[in-house]
Amino acid sequence: MVRKQIYILDEQEALLKRAAGRSHTSEAEIIRAGLDRILRGSGGTPRDPAAWDRLKDAMDRCGRAGARPVRKRWSREELYDRPVLR
Repeated sequence: MVRKQIYILDEQEALLKRAAGRSHTSEAEIIRAGLDRILRGSGGTPRDPAAWDRLKDAMDRCGRAGARPVRKRWSREELYDRPVLR
């Protein structure tokens, strides 16, 4: 491992300390994870450049097939009656 010294803003330090406390990990580990995400991409799966074209083709096929919109089975008032949304 290589030691690096960096300067961060006061508010970045406060956020870093808070994140380290919440995740029960060190500030250094959070910084390393952030660097990994930036330097290696999003940290997720590699992007597929042809994915957008495939999605557009699928949407075009649905449009040509005369896909009907899905009819909602709820009303706005019913949503407000649910205890989760109060």
